[in-house]
Amino acid sequence: VAIVHCAQLNNGQHSLRSHGWNLVPVSNYNTALSTSNIIVIDESHRLTQYQLDQILANEDKYIIFSHDTNQRLNTRGSYDSSQEVVDKIIVSSGTMHKELSKKIRHNKKLASFILKFFNLNIIRSDNFQKDDYNDVSLYYAADNQDAENHVTYLKYLGWEHIYLTTSRIDTEPLDSIRFGSTNSAHQSIGQEYDSVVVVIDENFYYHTTQKLSYRYPPYYNPLETLFQAVTRTRKNLTLVIVNNEEVYKNCLKIINRNI
Repeated sequence: VAIVHCAQLNNGQHSLRSHGWNLVPVSNYNTALSTSNIIVIDESHRLTQYQLDQILANEDKYIIFSHDTNQRLNTRGSYDSSQEVVDKIIVSSGTMHKELSKKIRHNKKLASFILKFFNLNIIRSDNFQKDDYNDVSLYYAADNQDAENHVTYLKYLGWEHIYLTTSRIDTEPLDSIRFGSTNSAHQSIGQEYDSVVVVIDENFYYHTTQKLSYRYPPYYNPLETLFQAVTRTRKNLTLVIVNNEEVYKNCLKIINRNI
């Protein structure tokens, strides 16, 4: 059995490799195909069309694809082929395609808040009340220094700070709220943590459609990197919201079911 991970290998996966797991990055998928007869492709929505065609050509192998197009991370102006890749996988799998539930990290209440956070239209889509969202904490920071102090305190307590990935070349507003974190949305793919803190800057806002949006044209789509970051959470999520009353007040509306 081999596992092919279609993203950067993270600390947890390197640990598994040190214990003998046949787990390789997508760049080595040919090695996995040549050494194993059962291959698990994780984050398969990140495959290119060429890679997928090469993998599907191995008709003598048992191949299990795991994918979620909501977890895509695109650069500005890039062509999003993730849905086409997944569609092709579904067609190839025939009756073997299975759709999982909407649970996120096995925490239904946390999943409820996250989905509503991105789309205020569904605030009343379930019966969760204020006390059901005790695993979600909101911290309003007047400025970056205030935000950094709180993030530093949470990291001291063992929380994982995931920053929203930015360009390695150009400077972006999101760079100012990284606060020295070494774990980006991209690096956290496939990982999960008990307690996660994510920082929201003043460029996030709610469109007239009641859906979360972002003003500044970044290198990576902040909505996608934000979704990736918050869904790494197993138990506790803290949103540190910097100088953004609109987002903060709408988060309170979600918790209070007031819209």
